[in-house]
Amino acid sequence: MARPEDYLELLRRRRSRREITPSPVEPEKLERALQAAMRAASGANAQPWEYVLIERGPLRERIREMCQAADVEFHRRSPAWLREFFSTHAITPVKQFTQDAPWLVAVFGRRDLPFWLQSVWLSVANFINALEAEGLHSLTYTPSLDRRFNA
Repeated sequence: MARPEDYLELLRRRRSRREITPSPVEPEKLERALQAAMRAASGANAQPWEYVLIERGPLRERIREMCQAADVEFHRRSPAWLREFFSTHAITPVKQFTQDAPWLVAVFGRRDLPFWLQSVWLSVANFINALEAEGLHSLTYTPSLDRRFNA
């Protein structure tokens, strides 16, 4: 087992990255990260998450278009202080990373299960930390989509 200091160092160095390289990812690295995600603590041991891996192609382009359209509207409706935050942090409605990344990983939660939201985010934390341990970069993104996206 690794030293506790090693884990703390991993957490210190992990950063979200909007500049994604299209380099291929070894499947075993992604598989190990998914295994870590599945082992997250969950309320009532419900494990209310589902991970969907999406390869490059027409589906990803459609997802990018939907996300960008929703985020344009979200940015437009946002209060001035939030628009200022977006501006100073280089956050725009453009979601090019959804096309550039070797994989798009969509995470869904079962709203009918207890503590679903907290449990899903614990799983996502395991996933992104495991990606970092594998030497891979990640970016969490929660689109401003309405219920039509889930249809």
